[in-house]
Amino acid sequence: MFRYIAAALAHELNQPLGAIVCNAQAAEQYLSQAPPALSEVRETLSDIEADGQRAGDVIHRLRALYQKTGQERTALQINEVIQETIELMRSEFVLKGVSVQLELEAALPLVSGDHIQLQQVVINLVTNALDATAAQEPGARCLHIATACREPRTVRISFRDSGTGLTAEQLSRVGEPFFTTKTAGLGMGLAISRSIMEAHGGRLWAENNPTRGATFHLTLPVFSDSSA
Repeated sequence: MFRYIAAALAHELNQPLGAIVCNAQAAEQYLSQAPPALSEVRETLSDIEADGQRAGDVIHRLRALYQKTGQERTALQINEVIQETIELMRSEFVLKGVSVQLELEAALPLVSGDHIQLQQVVINLVTNALDATAAQEPGARCLHIATACREPRTVRISFRDSGTGLTAEQLSRVGEPFFTTKTAGLGMGLAISRSIMEAHGGRLWAENNPTRGATFHLTLPVFSDSSA
């Protein structure tokens, strides 16, 4: 269990800590201008503060998840969580040449969940999609994110990428701790995401697209007064 938690912390803290480093480098560039771009520096420092807070929240939520303590469940609009996360990662989409299309169902019912944990799941799946499309030509790197409520009292979120797809073994081992196809991967992103989804009463699974790439699906139960 210790090895699992240590790997989980290493994986989940990588994104906010990486963002802090990038923002610090950007602030140095703004300060080196003549005259210094102080308004941009202030905005960047605000981003660094937010990323530091998010890193602390990740530690708190992961500890609660693995200690089986109470989670901070509230009624959430999952579309807003997705939009917030996409905005948070906008620089990565630009740097990696990936186009993002959102198809978010209007008037989607609320779900019961922990905002930070669900945001981490979205970040993990988006990051996987960015990695999956890296081998494609820049104009062919796409990510389509959709939400819908087709099943009774269940919201589904789908992440469809234009990557190379998954082998039969990879599909069967989605969410298995320490299993990864990445050279430098820890094999923890999907395992953590699956644990979070199951703790929320939902599911995570994947399937290959008919043409190219794969789609990862999440489900969450619709919020009710008794679920919070």
